[in-house]
Amino acid sequence: MDVLVGRRILPRAVALAVAGLVTLALAGSVWSQISLPPGGRSDESLEYRVKAAYLLNFTRYVEWPERVAATDSALNICVLGADPFGRVLDLTVAGRTAHGRPLQVRRIRAAAESPGCEVVFVSRQTWQRTPPSLKALEQTGSLTVGESEEFARGGGVIGFVILDETVRFVVNDEARDRAGLRISSRMLSLAAAIYGRDGP
Repeated sequence: MDVLVGRRILPRAVALAVAGLVTLALAGSVWSQISLPPGGRSDESLEYRVKAAYLLNFTRYVEWPERVAATDSALNICVLGADPFGRVLDLTVAGRTAHGRPLQVRRIRAAAESPGCEVVFVSRQTWQRTPPSLKALEQTGSLTVGESEEFARGGGVIGFVILDETVRFVVNDEARDRAGLRISSRMLSLAAAIYGRDGP
């Protein structure tokens, strides 16, 4: 069944991701079908809806260090610097929980504001402008997520990549260990590549 979004008819798999209803249990069959428009031109709204759905699901398949996880407060997804999501990320996580904790979105201007952020999303624009900010995030216990393979190779935990017009992700094994994170084997099995100690 196809779904009409604006003036575009999107496959049902894309609509599910956009709505934030995709789970990693279904990801192998659903996320593999999430494709961006052909010809090298991405529909940014669609791209960031898909990325927001990924961020939501990452929170459910990552375990944080005890010092971070031992709290009943909200689990924070923080956007560092430039925010490409608009309201998409807020709408995707609204009313959702992970590990029994409500999810909320925060915007931060500098890495120094990241304590208390379980997930820190670094946009392409912010990463290109201030790559040293990643170094400041390494010891915070945060899941750092960027928008390129270079971000992951440079010390970020996860980097989004576009492969065959599809949003995928790569993982930096060593960065994950430095942050003290545990990532579900199910989630790792869906990574396009794993870099670091055990990767290429």
